[in-house]
Amino acid sequence: MENQHKADGIALKDLIRGAKNGTLVLPEFQRDFVWRPAAVKLLLSSIAKNWPIGSFMIWDPSDFEMAVKPFDGIKVPPREGHEERSYLLDGQQRLTGLIHAFDHDHSEVKYVLKGAGEYLLAEQEGDLEDHLEHRTAKQFGKSLSTLMSRAGRDIALIQDLVDNDTFYEWVEHYAESHDLKSLSERSRLVARRDERLPGLINYSVPCVRLQSGLNLEAVARIFETTNKTGVKLSTVDLMTAKLYPHDFKLRDEWEKIERMHPELLDSFAGTLDAEDVLRIVAFSRGTGVTRDQILRLQPGHVKADWSSAVAAFLETLEFLRRQLGVLSDMTLPARLMILPIAVVFQRFSKSKSPAIDREALCAEIKRWFWSCVVEETFARSTNTRAMAEARRLVRFLESGERSGRVEFGKESIEGLCERLLDERGSDGILEAAVHALVVGQGGRDWADGQAILVSRSTQLEKHHIIPKKGEGVESWERVNCIANVTPQSRGSNLKLGNQLPTATGVRGNLAHAHFCDIAEFGQSTLSGFESFAKRRAEEIAGFLVGCANGTEY
Repeated sequence: MENQHKADGIALKDLIRGAKNGTLVLPEFQRDFVWRPAAVKLLLSSIAKNWPIGSFMIWDPSDFEMAVKPFDGIKVPPREGHEERSYLLDGQQRLTGLIHAFDHDHSEVKYVLKGAGEYLLAEQEGDLEDHLEHRTAKQFGKSLSTLMSRAGRDIALIQDLVDNDTFYEWVEHYAESHDLKSLSERSRLVARRDERLPGLINYSVPCVRLQSGLNLEAVARIFETTNKTGVKLSTVDLMTAKLYPHDFKLRDEWEKIERMHPELLDSFAGTLDAEDVLRIVAFSRGTGVTRDQILRLQPGHVKADWSSAVAAFLETLEFLRRQLGVLSDMTLPARLMILPIAVVFQRFSKSKSPAIDREALCAEIKRWFWSCVVEETFARSTNTRAMAEARRLVRFLESGERSGRVEFGKESIEGLCERLLDERGSDGILEAAVHALVVGQGGRDWADGQAILVSRSTQLEKHHIIPKKGEGVESWERVNCIANVTPQSRGSNLKLGNQLPTATGVRGNLAHAHFCDIAEFGQSTLSGFESFAKRRAEEIAGFLVGCANGTEY
């Protein structure tokens, strides 16, 4: 097998040339150039002294193209014929900074050696960093725009020092303006440049080259492991790059969906993205839904299946919102629960088979959803589990054997009560399910008693019913348990603060949908707190089991 990690020394000048002519490019998923001039100056100092600056990483895929972005200040030229490109995976910040320094036409910042002649002619070599400076384009201005004007002020652009012909001309101008008449003095300037700034003349960068045998997932793992900034590439980043050359702009397509359906997606910002749609595509193509398997999807398959997968995804979100009270990431027990529901909608929603009507389909999905909460199916929310559940739900619906499903009883209620009263309150799946139950039951804001929570999906927050800092609570270990929390809008949560609900005017009709007994709100004793939590836990647990058995909702 061909060695996939070959190290080469490449001349810095060749790397810069490749970046400028487009044979060395940046993958689109690379972050923007962020280095400040101070960091570039330190790098320049190391380069000039021929000190190591670390290795770069380059990928040379022979049969793969991805979306690219230019190095800062450089426009990527169009490709000519079948000219191959290499992708710089590690070293972007360093190389971009050096491009700005070595060729000032590509940067608004000009890097110079102030007192260049003084530094080179001094008998004792001074501190190079004391002479390296940067100027803005405005500061550089017309007064330093010509080689003669710079030499007359004893200032040299880094570019003036790098190119031999330019430097020789700079020396001539410097000699005239500083009264260096002898040839030996001019020759000494050139010799000292080569002696004191050797890296500016001939610097070689160690580059690890990843050969074409690596797939995109392997390249992503290597990038994430070696990238010093801790940047992690998402599946969407990588698929955007992969699909771009095939005239499918994944990010643009996703942003279009977000703009068209803000009521469904705004409250899931940062939780759901194009990867959820790609999972549906991958499943429909009979593959797995891990990142590696999604990245192996053929571009043509993604383009062909994208619209139907988006439709199933949006139908799932609409169903979750209207039928299950899932309005946001706060009320979604597990992100991967979306896949099995979307697969079912894609498979059966528009089916003309009389065996499965819409009402029966929705009832079975609801039962499955709540049974996953009861059974902790997604406690370890893996792609493998999501696939298995999707297949199981499809098979169940296809068979029509409703009698074969699990029936939950007393033991399930007791187990749920334990989870609801756990003082750690760390069961995120169950907590989100409780919030969804409250919303689905028509829960309202307690502060004003008017707004139904479903209308405030982007503002939901967790509220402690018995306040964490209320009277006597310090000795109540279970103040953070799930049985003591309920959803409220951000504004109502702030108004309620650390008061008991009754102190702010909450009455029975408002409390009921939140599974609360209004008669117990006013008790400020420890036994009162515990009694309230246990009773609420039992009611929620019984309701959840009923939903999982299909006898509630």
